[in-house]
Amino acid sequence: METGEIVETAEDARETFFAGGLLERVQSAGSLDADGKKALGVEIKRRAAAERKTLGGKIKRELSALKETYEGEKRALEEDLTERLRAVDAEFAEMSLEERTAPEAVREYKDRVNGEKIVTQRAAIKLTREYESETALIKSQDGLLLRAEGELFREATGARRTPGIDAAAGLANFLSGLNVKRTARDKKTWLTLLPFLMLVVIIVAYTAACAITGYRFNLDTIITYGIYVAVVAVGGVFIYSHGAFDMSLGPAAMMCAAIGGLAFISTGSIFMAAFCAVLLGVGLGLVNAFLANCLRLPVMVMTLTMMNILSSLFATIAENQAGGYVDVSNSPLAGADIKDFNSYALKWVILIVFTVICFVLFNYTKIGRRNKLIGSNATAAKYTGISLMKAGLISFAISGIGLGLCGFLFITQNGYIETGSSLSTVGLNVIIAISIGGMPTSGGPRSRISAAIVGAFFLIFLEEFFAAMHLDIYQYLAKGLIFLAVAFVNFFGSRPKRLAQ
Repeated sequence: METGEIVETAEDARETFFAGGLLERVQSAGSLDADGKKALGVEIKRRAAAERKTLGGKIKRELSALKETYEGEKRALEEDLTERLRAVDAEFAEMSLEERTAPEAVREYKDRVNGEKIVTQRAAIKLTREYESETALIKSQDGLLLRAEGELFREATGARRTPGIDAAAGLANFLSGLNVKRTARDKKTWLTLLPFLMLVVIIVAYTAACAITGYRFNLDTIITYGIYVAVVAVGGVFIYSHGAFDMSLGPAAMMCAAIGGLAFISTGSIFMAAFCAVLLGVGLGLVNAFLANCLRLPVMVMTLTMMNILSSLFATIAENQAGGYVDVSNSPLAGADIKDFNSYALKWVILIVFTVICFVLFNYTKIGRRNKLIGSNATAAKYTGISLMKAGLISFAISGIGLGLCGFLFITQNGYIETGSSLSTVGLNVIIAISIGGMPTSGGPRSRISAAIVGAFFLIFLEEFFAAMHLDIYQYLAKGLIFLAVAFVNFFGSRPKRLAQ
């Protein structure tokens, strides 16, 4: 590659870096024996290594020349702006004092100054984008050389894969498109990273608090209850992406746990327990969605009503059991305790599998795309042919699967369920977790599954942090303040891009 010569495709790289008869030899490699092909492959690698030795210096010279040109053009824009502002000032100064002090003249002067600055800012933005694009193209030369080397090596030797070369090419392409300064200046980058940074901070704070106060690092509790909230929150993302709130998640999870446990006692089958818990969760979700759409009630109002109904139903079931709670630990048919099926492996498998399925549905299918559009503008979604009832039924059904899985995991952990258990607060925790995870309360295109996972574990670490510091009574205040702060940041971060309702 001569100075100033830039290749843009792997085909161009073949012609530029491997010219001089080598390409012709590769094309006729089919007539060579095994030793000949091997020797040709060695020669291709030797040629590529020689080209890479000189390519680094050439890329540096190209980048240096491009940067010098860019800075010169940027200075020219600034000098041109200065000259134009001087002309505006001179024209304004030629006016009489009475004319200069007139409100119309002052407003016109300010508008002209702002207009000149805006024109320059737009030209500077365009210039910067062109510079960044050309910089990425120059940096991509190394990756294109590696791609061409891999293609030629496979053609010459008949190899199906060249993992080492392909991995190096992928890394080179990634680095060529990486712009640290632009990424650091991008507000979206920090909004995306903020929940992860908060999670790291609270983990460090909790670890330090345990070391200072002597509180036991309660990893069992964190994993267990973090997974409970995360499973429900992952399914809840489909509802919350509409901009709706399901307030019945807690009582619904308790009902799923109770019915799943009673199914285990009756059948002695752990699979039947899981099936019944999930089936009930899906059924409750469908009922919520159907009634909300049929009665034209806001989802929040409908789910508040269901929360009271389900709480009463569970209380009735519990009162009819010995001891006033639902004991599902032993089944005469199974001859085993349901807690024997409790394991961290089961919890993680359920969370990971459910999250992966939901991630694919939410990001790579029309289900997720429709949900995001409804959250952006339900009216626009309706007039594009999207059925709000169908989308609601699917979303609540997926959320119900999460409720059933959570209820099933709860009974395998505890063997019983009672009024006032930790499941009763899962609904509120899910709302807070999803918001803390970086998902706006209005839903829409910025909804994401990762918010459920990050937010759930942040919430549990936060509770444990206050327990370690012996400040349990302040954890609710902290949750509220953090929720408001994150909601505020998300709202103002996405407000300019929200569609009119």
